[in-house]
Amino acid sequence: ALGLQTGNIAGHRAFRHGGEVSGFTAQNAVFPDDRAAVVVLTNQDSNGAAGAIARAIAGLVLTPANPVAAARMILARRVFMDLQHGKIDRTLFTDNANSYFTPEALRDFAASLGPLGEPQGFTAGGEQGRGGMTFRGFSVTFARRMLEISIYEMPDGKFEQFLVSAAN
Repeated sequence: ALGLQTGNIAGHRAFRHGGEVSGFTAQNAVFPDDRAAVVVLTNQDSNGAAGAIARAIAGLVLTPANPVAAARMILARRVFMDLQHGKIDRTLFTDNANSYFTPEALRDFAASLGPLGEPQGFTAGGEQGRGGMTFRGFSVTFARRMLEISIYEMPDGKFEQFLVSAAN
């Protein structure tokens, strides 16, 4: 399959492949159950823009495939917006994750995320099992910025990690 990846994007079974050559990157995601595909071509070198754009488009054009994935997206958005205000619902996180979210860390999240304002888009990306946890990815779009959220969720539903980063 020479690099073909299988998985789940926005709650839908997907086959995807990305690539790059000097000055260009590409992402192709095929959703066989939906009889749909998303293809993104960019003129950017060595970055994840094509993949982030493909995930965002898939989240916009495909309806949520399962109610659990849709509910987890709503919860992830709520947690993100709480972080914009420097707070979290500690019952949603493992003890390990709670130890990371010190008052200083929460102030840092509020200082960096708060000024971005209300997200214009919040879309589900990939979902897959990893080490007994479930990984879920999301894209958050603002007028001039795109962020990515990576969540690692324990079998009991608590978040072990909630990572926010700039989209490449």
